[in-house]
Amino acid sequence: MNVMTQESPTQSSMKTFQIKHFQQVGRRHSVVEGGHLHLSGENENHDFYFTLTSNQIVLDDIASMTLCVLDQYGLAALAEALFAVHPARYEIRLPNQLDPDWLSQMARSGLITHTAGDNTIYSGDLYQLSLNWLEHPERNSFPLRYTSTNGRRHPVRRPSAHQTLYSRYIPWINKTIRFELADPTRHLGYFHKWMNDPRVDVFWEESGTKAKHQTFLENRLNDPRTEPLIGFFDDAPFGYFELYWAQEDRLGEHYAAEDFDRGWHVAIGEEAFRGKEYLTAWLPSLMHYMFLDDPRTQRIVGEPDAGHDQQIRNLLRSGFAGLKQVRFPHKTSLLVMLLRERFFDDRLHVPDFVRNEDIS
Repeated sequence: MNVMTQESPTQSSMKTFQIKHFQQVGRRHSVVEGGHLHLSGENENHDFYFTLTSNQIVLDDIASMTLCVLDQYGLAALAEALFAVHPARYEIRLPNQLDPDWLSQMARSGLITHTAGDNTIYSGDLYQLSLNWLEHPERNSFPLRYTSTNGRRHPVRRPSAHQTLYSRYIPWINKTIRFELADPTRHLGYFHKWMNDPRVDVFWEESGTKAKHQTFLENRLNDPRTEPLIGFFDDAPFGYFELYWAQEDRLGEHYAAEDFDRGWHVAIGEEAFRGKEYLTAWLPSLMHYMFLDDPRTQRIVGEPDAGHDQQIRNLLRSGFAGLKQVRFPHKTSLLVMLLRERFFDDRLHVPDFVRNEDIS
């Protein structure tokens, strides 16, 4: 028998959190207050009650009558809301008496781990599924077929989807982050402004005219190696993110790049969104998107300037390991790498100050 110490609600735990779930179906949102969660959608309204232990969120046994009416999107939304409000916990313990067919279906989807007398949702499993955060989640990995670019053999890459790619509610700043595919028409004004910001130009060296910047974005969109993104907090654009497949990139020549290693460059263009508060939201969300976009991606790499001490400290604190210095013609960089297993097992989708102490 497991003896668990349950926590009583405190004054701070009675805050109300309203969480929108960014799913293809259902238009679900949750309201969490104290030990109560209300999940609603287009045709559903459900109430759940829970208690907390040192590492678990425990659903009340009465939930067994309601859980089994949820599809996998409903269960994923329920779990996201609970983990978002209580990130110090990494397991949701479900009632034992659940419909066997429903339980089998959810176990096959990867949402529930079922063992004798124990039904659990693990945070590290949930955040590897694309149900909640990808605007266009593909059921299957893109077919594996090889081609060659500049003498380097690599897989053919999946074309980017259009417009919004990833959305997630960030409870510790009470904002939603969103990544959109860069559009040379809709986003040109933002991008032009950012590239001409002296703080950005020091690293990017791409200041110039709108015509130059339109061509820049068009080239990135037409290059299957890269995926250019614009980041938003709620409806405010704040930065440019350029993702790349390391196998085809200059960085791939400096280490044993694997087929689905992915890297990234960043330019935070808006002064109001610089600093730790927002870094703790966009950095793990960007890593989360890259790991979800292709489940075969096991490693994310980067090449920060070796002299950029603050950026390197931020990356090391966020789960990256520094491997070695890499010398390019124009700069010396530090090769950094983040492992998929580390990101999900250590719950790095939330920063340490959130992970270790509930925001609620």
